[in-house]
Amino acid sequence: MKYIIAIILAIGGIAMSCTSGSLDVTLDIDSQINQNTVMVDTMRVEGFTVKEDSTYTSASGQLQVGSYTMNNRLAISSEAYFQVSLPGTNYGAYNITESMVLDSAKIQLRLSGNIGDTTAYQTIRLHELISEIPTSDAQLSNFSYPAETNHIAEKIWKLRPSKDTLVELTLNAATAQEIWEYYQTSYREDNPSLLKIIKGLVLKGGQNNTSLSVFDATNADIRLYTHTQNTYIQYTFDFPLIVNNAQFNHYTYLSDFDALNTLSPGEQVNASLTNNEFVLNAGLGLSGKIEIPGISQLKEITDLAGIHQVQMVLYSTRKSLTETPTPPASLALYIINLNNEIEAAMADAYGTQITGTYVYNPEDLVFTSYYTFDLTQYFKNILFQGVQNKGFKVIPADDGTVNGTFGGVYLGNYDNASFKAKLIVYYGE
Repeated sequence: MKYIIAIILAIGGIAMSCTSGSLDVTLDIDSQINQNTVMVDTMRVEGFTVKEDSTYTSASGQLQVGSYTMNNRLAISSEAYFQVSLPGTNYGAYNITESMVLDSAKIQLRLSGNIGDTTAYQTIRLHELISEIPTSDAQLSNFSYPAETNHIAEKIWKLRPSKDTLVELTLNAATAQEIWEYYQTSYREDNPSLLKIIKGLVLKGGQNNTSLSVFDATNADIRLYTHTQNTYIQYTFDFPLIVNNAQFNHYTYLSDFDALNTLSPGEQVNASLTNNEFVLNAGLGLSGKIEIPGISQLKEITDLAGIHQVQMVLYSTRKSLTETPTPPASLALYIINLNNEIEAAMADAYGTQITGTYVYNPEDLVFTSYYTFDLTQYFKNILFQGVQNKGFKVIPADDGTVNGTFGGVYLGNYDNASFKAKLIVYYGE
């Protein structure tokens, strides 16, 4: 058996070196790799946060309201747009002969998830839109529409995720009366629609919110409480929320990631501009991209030693198991075009998609958690098959939710001091 000679190549150290090296690389990943290895090289890994259209945006059925600080470098706020329709049964079908009295009106929201600190008071307010939202095209997470300054409903409460399934906001009397009067006469029109009265609504969170709440739009409505004037027979009428392209969530990214606000879906920001880390969170419309700029330079040394293993390790910047967001159990890699659009799943030599599973060791003095990927076939395709080195996308293997909350992860890039991304190339004879 050959003894292993581990040579860490650094710029200016050896003429054949292709990238700057890291002095903390050891040969402890796989004993079989070590037995065949005669040389080891490390390469630079560039990470990017790519802004996507969220999985919870247009016609998703999910209303995201509030704001949440994911760590001291990234906070996000979301406001939810939607429209409301008339009840399925028109008022005339009830054959009510007495005069009716409107008692109150509430918008009823069913909580389906949350992320953040729920021990503080949360504020949500309902505003009326100035004009209708076009439904011919899907809305994106960076879209917003003007609304009236004054809110028509407000609620301030402490969220109890294990108990609060129904959250109600009381509409002001003027808005409630306007809806009620139209409903009583709308059945006489050829094309009755509540949009003639309410163009649309938006839910906004307060500036001091510490939690992002998610409500199920498919099970939400505005309920009017009424009674007959003489006999006091009580009636309730439900106006359901419409799940179409006018229902979407608008995001604003804060802190060191505010550069995301200037991007359109598909555009990216380098991790070097965001504290040397990038974010993956499908629920919030963020994915990752990896570029390895030095692959082509490996041709300088392939005559001396053949590549038989390439491994990439991406470290999460989480420092404990109790931190949120909950990291996805696995990440998957995808081939992309120059517009960061997915073309196909990235596969290994056996045709199996390349994925990385989340690994953690809570007994370490410094908490470490990471994903490991085998990129051997990817490297060989670029070096010997003429495949273009355009980088690849990294996204959660699931839809970004974990038990009703948002799953996501922060990953360090090559220059992150504590969570340095590593790409290790093993050479054999």
